[in-house]
Amino acid sequence: MKKKRMWILLVLVVVLAGCGAGRREAREREREAQERERAEAAERLLEGKVEVPDTYFKTQEAVEALFEAAGLKVEFVVSNFDEMAREYGRFLRTGECDEVDSSQAAITYFSRDEVGDLYGYYADIGATIIVGYSDHDYDGTVVEEVEVEEVVEENNVSEKQSDNARIPEDILGQLNDLNTKYDAIIRSVLGYIENPSTFTVEAFLRLETDFADLTMELEALQAFSAENDVYVQGDEEADLFMELLYQAVALNMLRSELPTEFAQ
Repeated sequence: MKKKRMWILLVLVVVLAGCGAGRREAREREREAQERERAEAAERLLEGKVEVPDTYFKTQEAVEALFEAAGLKVEFVVSNFDEMAREYGRFLRTGECDEVDSSQAAITYFSRDEVGDLYGYYADIGATIIVGYSDHDYDGTVVEEVEVEEVVEENNVSEKQSDNARIPEDILGQLNDLNTKYDAIIRSVLGYIENPSTFTVEAFLRLETDFADLTMELEALQAFSAENDVYVQGDEEADLFMELLYQAVALNMLRSELPTEFAQ
């Protein structure tokens, strides 16, 4: 009887293992099918479109070459982005370009949920994109002497102002504004990581002020959405909010990679 029971148990184990393997294979096939469907959907969405090249701090000649290679046209206009030169701690030369303004009608943003890892800003092939450029030299490597106490006081004032800030009714506009702010602060952090000599005490305090303001705005928006079920009312709002959360996580990770010592 013992041998018979052992044989029955062995058969059950083999059968159950086979069933488990079958379910795993079925799930894997389902996952692969879903990935194919997403890839095909992304291909349909991006048909006839190309990703808008990065223009930040590139020369007009380099931007023209990038746009020509991508199948896009470029129209240059004068833009003042001296502040970003200070943030990056670099010398801005005449003719260098600003980042592309993503609010242009010719540009469409496709989220990660829509196109997976291909998410980003796109335009129709042949479209004309406006790109700003500097019409003057500007030395952003010169850091003004600022007393630490003054910067801390500005930080406190900024936090109080943020506490009193009211979430506007235009949720879509608020989400776009927050995404733009996160883009800017992430670029600043990357600049300090790549160029530690620009990471001064003043830069750190300015960064912490911006980060604190952003965090409070994001938390206020999350609370507002939870109370009013805002983001379930529109796909565009949901996509923008998810992208905002991705950027918040990315910023937190990047902050841990900042230089451990301040530049003189």
